[in-house]
Amino acid sequence: MTGRDPDLSVVVPFVNQPADLADCLAALDAARSELELEVLVVDRRGTAGAVVGAGAPWVRVLPASGADSIPEMRFRAFREARGAIVAVIEDHVIVPPTWARAMIDAIEEGRDVVGGGLYNLATSTLADRAAFLGEYAPFLPPADGVRPPGNNVGYRRAVLARYLEVAAEGGWENRLHGALERDGITPVCLAELAAGHKLHLSLWAYTSQRYLFSRSWAGIRHRGAPLAQRIAAGLASMALPPVLLWRMVSTVWRKSGHRRELPRSLPLLAWFATVGAVGEVAGCWFGPGDATRRVQ
Repeated sequence: MTGRDPDLSVVVPFVNQPADLADCLAALDAARSELELEVLVVDRRGTAGAVVGAGAPWVRVLPASGADSIPEMRFRAFREARGAIVAVIEDHVIVPPTWARAMIDAIEEGRDVVGGGLYNLATSTLADRAAFLGEYAPFLPPADGVRPPGNNVGYRRAVLARYLEVAAEGGWENRLHGALERDGITPVCLAELAAGHKLHLSLWAYTSQRYLFSRSWAGIRHRGAPLAQRIAAGLASMALPPVLLWRMVSTVWRKSGHRRELPRSLPLLAWFATVGAVGEVAGCWFGPGDATRRVQ
């Protein structure tokens, strides 16, 4: 790093495998051409230092507790970031070499919050492909104009600073982006910011993560609501499986390049929709529990 502030700070919560982080950092390194890049790896596993090594002074490792959730890890890095633009990815997101420059250009053109779609780089098993479609179909290119995912998004730091109290609540990016939108700031996806998503998990691991995220999302959303409202929301969530499955299938169908993956993926998509609904019921009735900190 030179003495000046970085052009872009990239927040990377580290919760998966060292090999995932190594691939993520290698891709960011390739994106550093002609840019001052700061990468903030928030380390929940305690092994990021071994991955980063001594040859990457542009990477800062911020220790985190094993009990910290990904939203809490992101908030920790938001407070430390020095760049005029702060981006968030995950430790298994692989950005192309043009991504950092495109992120900076998009903000400098006058936007306050931008992001990109995601394309799947984990395709070796049916579970990999189905899980990606179930989770990220809305963000498959072309994804221009939709609200960006929380794992491929960038903020003008001066704007993000005004919403740190929202980020500090420990909720997922939908709460932060909702607060931005209520104030007239619209986060949008841009084609030039698309990035790869490369996460290999077993079917059981995908199932577990789907349940945990759904419970966390619903539990946080209904936190503090009256008991009657939470009970009603949980009962309504029991009807979600066909609704969620229809959303998945119709979204993939609109992305015509992935239609041929639907027939084999349908049984798993139906399973993930059911598990997601069960998670939402649990979140409505019993709160998030420890689900948020267990999401990977």
